Amino acid sequence: VFVGVMVGVVVGVVVGVVVGIVVGVVVGVVVGVIVGVVVGVLVGVVVGVMVGMVVGVVVGVVVGVAVGVVVGVVVGVVVGVVVGVVVGVVVGVVVGVVVGV
Repeated sequence: VFVGVMVGVVVGVVVGVVVGIVVGVVVGVVVGVIVGVVVGVLVGVVVGVMVGMVVGVVVGVVVGVAVGVVVGVVVGVVVGVVVGVVVGVVVGVVVGVVVGV
């Protein structure tokens, strides 16, 4: 009886330790992967949004300035030509009339 109990205890301890290690490793890996993926996604989204906002602002400012300059130059040239022609014609007519008179 004593030998049977001792063998049972030893076998129980060995099997318990082995099973505990195997189960612990498997559960640890699975939980680690799941937690890692969830945390990684959350951190990635937060960092991505922050970086995206910074990049977005920089790109927006650069594009905005470039577009603003191009549009400003085009509009300025068009308005300048129109105003210049109108003023030139008016002044030319007035001077021509005065000199002619």
